[in-house]
Amino acid sequence: MSEIIDLLPVIFIASSLILLVTRRFSIPAYSSYIVTGTLIGFILQATNLGFLPPPDILDSGIVTGIAEIGAAFLIFVTAIRITPQRIKRFGSESFKTSAAQVLIQHIIGFTTGIILGLGAVDSFFIGFAASISSSLVSMNLVNPDADDDKVYTVIAESISLIDDGIAAILTVFVISGLAVGSLEGVILGSLLLLIPYSLRDTVAETVLDRYREDPETLLLIGIASVISLGYMAKTFGVNPIVGVFGAGILLSKTPYNQALIEALEPIKDFFSAVFFVSLGTIAAIPGQTMIYVTAVLLTSIILVRPLSIVFLLRRQGIDSYNAYKAALNLDQISEFTLLAALLAEGTGVLSTQIFQAIVFTAAITFITSDLSAKYADRIYDLMPEFLKFESIDEASYGFNDKKNHSIVVGYDTIGRKAASKLENPVIIAAKPGNVEEAEKDDMDVVFGNPLNDKTWIRAGVEGAEHIISTIPEDKHASKAAEKNKKSIIVTETDEEAETSIQDEKVLYADTVENLSSTQLKDKIQKLHAA
Repeated sequence: MSEIIDLLPVIFIASSLILLVTRRFSIPAYSSYIVTGTLIGFILQATNLGFLPPPDILDSGIVTGIAEIGAAFLIFVTAIRITPQRIKRFGSESFKTSAAQVLIQHIIGFTTGIILGLGAVDSFFIGFAASISSSLVSMNLVNPDADDDKVYTVIAESISLIDDGIAAILTVFVISGLAVGSLEGVILGSLLLLIPYSLRDTVAETVLDRYREDPETLLLIGIASVISLGYMAKTFGVNPIVGVFGAGILLSKTPYNQALIEALEPIKDFFSAVFFVSLGTIAAIPGQTMIYVTAVLLTSIILVRPLSIVFLLRRQGIDSYNAYKAALNLDQISEFTLLAALLAEGTGVLSTQIFQAIVFTAAITFITSDLSAKYADRIYDLMPEFLKFESIDEASYGFNDKKNHSIVVGYDTIGRKAASKLENPVIIAAKPGNVEEAEKDDMDVVFGNPLNDKTWIRAGVEGAEHIISTIPEDKHASKAAEKNKKSIIVTETDEEAETSIQDEKVLYADTVENLSSTQLKDKIQKLHAA
């Protein structure tokens, strides 16, 4: 205990100093923590100052223990966030993409391990590390000033949360089974997840809803759940992390969990520092043999994973720009992988060399993912056309064979009113939230950028009779007008309205301020008559 007390002040003082410097260069906190940990490890090994912990603390398992504590709490927070409602807007696309790329990456990693002469367990962990992204890191890479309803933001979140679910299954059912060496441990671990899941509705309605305005009480409820279920798991002979994850599931009911997530935010930041600084401290450079493993992991995570995600998203009909923006937020090792590696290495199941390679790779990918997310637009522009997978026929994922229909661009207030006056229209929705609303209203909907010609192809523009463009931006108005269809166009400016109305196919064009519901209904009736 005294060693932990000696080490924690060093971790937080150094973290604060590093953060002051790195914030000036807009480097996210996780990279700063890793750099801090690396410096701490180097200083402790190179010096023997009396006011610092002794160098042998790095080999005593204390740092690893601190890292496990930090990771466990972060996984608790992650479990609270894993709910079907958070991924349903792109559930099908995200699930297919996540499952396929996890399988591809795992096969690459496992096969590489076998080729290098490693055992099955070590090879499994190489595949595990290569295939799962970190929701904790990826969600912090999204521009905080960006609209939460951006396409790539929602897709990246959906994929990372599905990755978390897959990683949780691997961690609980595989890693715990290896660690305890019995089927009984796996069964007990399953019960520690299934029982909390069955109780979460009751807990949400009786506890979380009651104290939703009391963040201090919610914080205590969260901590008490972690301690109680973690201790219960240990009592049953199952790794405590299973109980910790179960505690998160118990409190994960949407929307009741939102207040708890906000209450836990400061504690999450604390344990983020604990985990990532500890990670940096133990991230020793692997030996010569493991350099090959590290190189394979880095290549797979930084290059192969983003490209495979882009390809798979393109196959789901997502445009290449949003596919790249989402994929470049998912090129790092998962905190689940790191925790599983910590647990397996501690029980002797995973070799120390592979553990070091995974940790070292994680430290690098957390930093490189900052850069790839920051410069995603530039990376996309530099990509050759064949790596944008533009040759994939998006038309097969839409309504290009539809005839004699109307296309409504946008599905906010005006778009919904317009669509309600039409028979079986096709909606072009640029926002994920609008996709969900259109599907609820039983509309045919194409998700995509209305400025992209392929989006119009998927909406069946060749066979369409009418276009009603309701996004009040001049660039969208111009795009709709150039399709040479009878149309009603909402513009941003009076100048664009005057320009659009000169087109003989444009029956009406005006700004949103000048358009009333009665006028809209009247114009749609005239459009049909024309």
